[in-house]
Amino acid sequence: MQITITARHFELTDPIKDYADSAMRGLKRYFDHIIVAEMILRAEKNRNIAELNLSVKKLNLVAKAREQDMYTAIDSVIRKIERQIKKQIGKMKRHHSNDKVALKELEKTEIATLNIIQKTVKPVELDLDRAIDEFSKRENGFLLFRNTGTDKYAIIKKIKNGYEVTEIQ
Repeated sequence: MQITITARHFELTDPIKDYADSAMRGLKRYFDHIIVAEMILRAEKNRNIAELNLSVKKLNLVAKAREQDMYTAIDSVIRKIERQIKKQIGKMKRHHSNDKVALKELEKTEIATLNIIQKTVKPVELDLDRAIDEFSKRENGFLLFRNTGTDKYAIIKKIKNGYEVTEIQ
């Protein structure tokens, strides 16, 4: 990521420059593909303005903040650009899911106070007969799969006399 910090109508001090630099480098935790990050800091009358321009692959993001203090203006513009990045990431996830439920094995989240373990899984692609065979080999209570015959997601679970298959719409 190429970082540029420009000051207009005031002298850019090292502490402000370091603060802005570290704040912009912190944006990498949201999105790795930032190509150019350019921050323009201006002092006009009794307010400080921070403007941040990000170039990300095929996308340009711009945010502006006006505050009494330059550090507060930098924080504010970083928060605004973070919201834009999160929004774009959400759009990309929805776009690439092809209007279907995007299930991927991403993470296990444990919430300490409630002792809940949340899992995200990636379903296997099987026809119904192979899914029943695969499920009979497992010990857990259900199997999530994408039915290649109907091209829908389904869940198999055991019932008293056999199996129950539920398709997800």
